[in-house]
Amino acid sequence: MRWIKTHEMLNISKIRKFPEHMYDIYKLSRKELGIYFNVWFPGKFVTVGDLDKKWNKIKKTNDSTDIIVDEMWTVKKTDEETTYSLYNREYNPVCVNIHCQTGAKIIKDDSGDKLYQMRAAINSIDDSSFTTWFMNKPLDELRNIRLEIMKFVDSKKEINGSEFIEYCESIGANPEQTHYD
Repeated sequence: MRWIKTHEMLNISKIRKFPEHMYDIYKLSRKELGIYFNVWFPGKFVTVGDLDKKWNKIKKTNDSTDIIVDEMWTVKKTDEETTYSLYNREYNPVCVNIHCQTGAKIIKDDSGDKLYQMRAAINSIDDSSFTTWFMNKPLDELRNIRLEIMKFVDSKKEINGSEFIEYCESIGANPEQTHYD
């Protein structure tokens, strides 16, 4: 897989894909939902070169491998408190997605490292979620943090939204960019 080394703790699908629209999860029967439960799936993976070819949205840069979006998804059972906050849906998509800055703008720090942002969220069927952001960090650092979050999620039989946010903040998420909606 693109960047994921062998990690015995992570159950990552190399064959199946996550639904294109996360809301499709809520249309599935309990049996169908089972194939997404506690398994991580790569979502969109778009580079500047892909954008230039497919959507012609931004000008090509010197490095067509700059990441625009790099997603990982799973479905997790939420505890009672979290379920209540997420429209009483017991099973919800969890995503940990790396993005370039808004507007597909690649920025660099003073030493020339490209900086990205990452969104970690327990989503819901509507507009509520438990979401936090990691801002302006190098890609390798965010990928390592993402693995830690994935391991944390995998370690829970049921996930609690507040505990999820607290864990993310303990490993570097920006508290000012946290939403308990």
